[in-house]
Amino acid sequence: MMNDRADYLKFLIDNKKVVVIPVPPKPKFKKKDLEVDPVPSKFNVPTDLKNKQVVFSGTLKRMGRKQATDLVEQCGGHVVDAMRRGTQYLIVPDNFKHNTNKSEQAKNYGVEVMTENVFLAILKLNKLWNS
Repeated sequence: MMNDRADYLKFLIDNKKVVVIPVPPKPKFKKKDLEVDPVPSKFNVPTDLKNKQVVFSGTLKRMGRKQATDLVEQCGGHVVDAMRRGTQYLIVPDNFKHNTNKSEQAKNYGVEVMTENVFLAILKLNKLWNS
C-alpha cells in the first residue's frame, strides 16, 4: 500500500507510467520582499501635503474653496492666492482647461498641476475624505 506522495511517484516511475520533469524549488521570499509602497514611485504621486504651498484654480466639483483650504491645512499644507516661486502644487478641477493665467504661471515656475481626483486621493490617504 502506498503511504505518501513519494511512494506513489516511485510506483509510477518504476512502472514507466510518467515522465518526470524536475520542478525548480519555490523561491523563498522574505517579508520585506513582499512589502509594497502605497503609491508606486514611478507615478510620482504625492501622499501628503505637509509643508507644501498650494494654489487653487477653477471651481472644484466636490467641495467649495473654503472646505478645500481647510483640508489642505489639516494635511499640514498652506494655501496661497497667487502663484509664486516656492509653490509646489496648482490644484485644478478634473475638466480644467490649461490656458489660464495661473496655469501659465505654474508652467513658468515648474509647479506641478494636480487634478481634483488626485487631491481627493491624498485626502483619502490622510483619512480626511470618505466619499
